[in-house]
Amino acid sequence: MYRKTSADLSEEYKFDENIIVSNPTINKKKNKKNINKLADEDFFIPEIKQYTVVSILNYNVKQLKEICKHYKLKQSGNKNEVKNRIIWHLKHTYYILKIQKIFKSCLFKKYLRLRGSAIYDKTCCVNESDFVSLKNLKDINHYSFFSYTNNDITYGFHVGSLKTYIDNNNKSKKELINPYDRSIIPNDIINNFYSYIKLSKLFNYPIELEGEKDDVVLNESEIIKNKAVELFQHMDSLGNYTNPNWFLNLDIRRLIKYIRELHDIWEYRAQLSNETKRNIHYPNGTPFIHNLGTSRDITHLQKVVLVIIENLTTKGSNNEYKSLGIMYVLGGFTLVSQDAAEALPWLYESVVHI
Repeated sequence: MYRKTSADLSEEYKFDENIIVSNPTINKKKNKKNINKLADEDFFIPEIKQYTVVSILNYNVKQLKEICKHYKLKQSGNKNEVKNRIIWHLKHTYYILKIQKIFKSCLFKKYLRLRGSAIYDKTCCVNESDFVSLKNLKDINHYSFFSYTNNDITYGFHVGSLKTYIDNNNKSKKELINPYDRSIIPNDIINNFYSYIKLSKLFNYPIELEGEKDDVVLNESEIIKNKAVELFQHMDSLGNYTNPNWFLNLDIRRLIKYIRELHDIWEYRAQLSNETKRNIHYPNGTPFIHNLGTSRDITHLQKVVLVIIENLTTKGSNNEYKSLGIMYVLGGFTLVSQDAAEALPWLYESVVHI
């Protein structure tokens, strides 16, 4: 049986979350059973959000079983049983995903709150360096930075240094003393700290639970990771929700696809004027380097992508154009990373091929 996808029928069927069907192919017969009957050449598998389509269109048994097969559902039973099984699955899955999205958003807001007020402005900390490694706070990995405020004074730490300090102190069963002013660190701050670590692991952020060490020679992989974290931290600082793993988890094939998709968005899909391009990548408007996606070395491709991301997100003439460049960068990630697409569904819909 020939089966179209929802994308193939985008010109014939216009669906939103309320599922309004426009211009369906109907076999016009007087028999009521044939009302809204879907021809085989127009058959498509509805998306999860299109759960009402199964009720609106008169799928035949063979078509319904194709839908069951796609969603890995039981195929036995009469037509009404199969149809109701599909509707129940799609409808409940749709609302489950909505609830999960809301819950994840609440967790992320809690994660940001737990990290302290200095998360995006480390200069508000009374200390300039970590108390163990003596590393400048501004050089600490974004996801490994923790701060707390007590009596209107804010302190910053590397999460690994503070965790080691707390763990060692717990073994001696002494009160936890702030290493900067010798005041007692409140228990609610300690609880917030461990909750922050748990949420970091839940979101799969690259948190460093080991203390920072000075004079460590980094290999290329570590340099690439640190650069990625730095760039994603920059995107977060402008009000975005990101995860460097969207980049770090890409294989060679998806890195190449990302470069090509982002180039296509920049040159064609976004329909940018030359003036806008120059403002995003000031002053020449040419963020892409030569020989896009021709290499088959993953390290080289990662470096190419990082250069492009840096050009699009940090070279803007002002923050408005930097944010615009970030939108295209993140839009490209939604096309190659399932996690990015799920986190930014609205952005995925704006850049996906129609």
